[in-house]
Amino acid sequence: MTQRIAYSAREQRALRLLKSRPQETTALCKLLYHPAEPPFYGQQTIVGMLSTLARKVEINNESYRVRKSNRIGPKPISFWKEEQA
Repeated sequence: MTQRIAYSAREQRALRLLKSRPQETTALCKLLYHPAEPPFYGQQTIVGMLSTLARKVEINNESYRVRKSNRIGPKPISFWKEEQA
């Protein structure tokens, strides 16, 4: 049995904010940095954090998965939480 990987405070907050419908990283960035203004490269930081979070959720065998859309040029990537059957 593998040991559970702990979630950081920001990852826990992201899990609470993720919905079952896709949310763009621009909107998630504003929510995660609220009430402060997101830093200039905040969106890239959020993409990296959410990608790591998706791997942690899979390793921890949670009852849900964090999914993301494919990158399409300059359009923001979308993330959402998908319940497992």
